[in-house]
Amino acid sequence: MAEDGKNLGPDSVEIIENMGEWFVRVVRAGKAHVTTFEVESYARAFAEGQRIQLRPANSNRYAVMQRFRGNLVSKPADDPYEVVEFANKFGLTTKAAEIILHANGPSRVACDGAARSFVQAVSVWQRDKD
Repeated sequence: MAEDGKNLGPDSVEIIENMGEWFVRVVRAGKAHVTTFEVESYARAFAEGQRIQLRPANSNRYAVMQRFRGNLVSKPADDPYEVVEFANKFGLTTKAAEIILHANGPSRVACDGAARSFVQAVSVWQRDKD
């Protein structure tokens, strides 16, 4: 997917997670291209490759990483969620988020899976209720 006709700023690489999918947005010469991945490590490897291609030959890696928007900065998989962050990610109330995090934490993978299951169960319950 390319976004044409917009001034998208300097060349950059961004990585975004949304509902278990990973999106890498590369802006090169004012044009954006988004690639979707199901596996985080594939998205990060792809993003790093794109970032290397965008790096000017006479610059050091650290300076380039600081210059680009959307650095590959995220919490590690074993770093526990904050309640509000987790609630926002899955559209949960803070109480529901607290319960899921308490029951499944500190693993982000376990909490993500539990939240997806909870959201799906609520959706089925609401559908069957009507």
